[in-house]
Amino acid sequence: MVAKTAVTTESRASVLLDELERFVERIAGRESVMSDEEKSALKHVTFGQFCACRREGLIERALEIIAPINKPYPRS
Repeated sequence: MVAKTAVTTESRASVLLDELERFVERIAGRESVMSDEEKSALKHVTFGQFCACRREGLIERALEIIAPINKPYPRS
C-alpha cells in the first residue's frame, strides 16, 4: 500500500512538473514584450500558488494570477 502511494505521488508530481514546465514555456516567449509591471506580477506567482491551483483543477486560475500577461497587447 505504501509503495503504491509513493508511485502515485511520484506520478502526480511528474504530471505537475510537466504542466508547470508548459506553463513557464507559454509565458517565457513573451518576456521580451512584457512591461516591467507584468514581469513584476510574474515574479509573485509562487510554486505554491500554482500547485494549489493544480490541486483544485484550476490551471486557468493560475494563469489569471498573472492576468496582464494573458491580455492581448494594444497595437500602437
